[in-house]
Amino acid sequence: MKPNYSGMVNDRRHNLIRYSEVLLWYAESAARAGLSDLTEAKKCLKLVRSRAVTDVENVTLGDGTTVKIDNMSAAQLAEACYIEHGWEVAGNWVSMVTRRSDELRMDELKKNFEYRVTNAPVVISKKGDKEYTAQESVTVTGPWSEDRIYCPYPTTDGEKNPNLKK
Repeated sequence: MKPNYSGMVNDRRHNLIRYSEVLLWYAESAARAGLSDLTEAKKCLKLVRSRAVTDVENVTLGDGTTVKIDNMSAAQLAEACYIEHGWEVAGNWVSMVTRRSDELRMDELKKNFEYRVTNAPVVISKKGDKEYTAQESVTVTGPWSEDRIYCPYPTTDGEKNPNLKK
C-alpha cells in the first residue's frame, strides 16, 4: 500500500485543461514559431476573448499600447496570447499550466515579484468618474532571490535519495 503524503491533499497534481488554453497555446506557439500566415492563430485569440470581454478586437499589451488583433505582428500576437492565458488561469490552481509556469517559461518571475512588492491598486471597475480598486491582502516582503524560483524536493524524494541537494 502506498503511504499518504501530507504535503498536498493527495500525491497527484490535479490536471485540468480548458479548451481556451489549447487555443491560446496554439496561437502563441504559431506566433513564436514565425508562421507566415497567422490568420488561424488570430481567430483562436478572438474566440477566447469573445466570451470574456466586450472589445474582442483590441488588446492592450504589456507596454500599454492597444493593438487590433488583425493588425498584430507575430511578436505582438505571442504577447497578447501570453497575457490572455494569464487571465484564463488566474486563481485556477488545478490548471495543468499555471501562471507561475508561464512566468518561469518567459523568465518573468522577478518582474512579477517586483510588481507585487509595490502592491499598487488595480482598477477593477469604473462608474462615471469613480474608480473601484483592489489591492492584494497578502503583502510580499523580503528581497528577490533566484534560488527561490524552484520548490525544495518533496520530503519523500529526499528520503529515497539522500544525494538530493536542497
